[in-house]
Amino acid sequence: MRRIFILILCIFMTFCTGCSRIVASSADELTLGSWEHRNENKMSASLEFYEEKAKLTITSSGDEAHTIEGTYSVDNENIYITDTSKCKTYTFSYEVYADRVYLGYMGNTIKFERKK
Repeated sequence: MRRIFILILCIFMTFCTGCSRIVASSADELTLGSWEHRNENKMSASLEFYEEKAKLTITSSGDEAHTIEGTYSVDNENIYITDTSKCKTYTFSYEVYADRVYLGYMGNTIKFERKK
């Protein structure tokens, strides 16, 4: 009986700790995944993080894509992307809610959903 109890406890602990991910802050949650936006006006956008770089691409109704790409830093309220090809640092406000992110820039907000 004791062996069965220990076996069940080990299996339970494996499932509880093996599949969990510790997210320390909303900044961590933001940078752990890739995000996308699509709407009925044929506007699309994507926000991706890889290594120490971020890439934001926005395409609106058939126009060419506008891309901001470069090194990034994140605090609890803003994300800063430094695009060296444009010699500019862009500052975006953000709010993370599990599977969606609201990204704000100059009074406008885009709702992104986690890429699947």
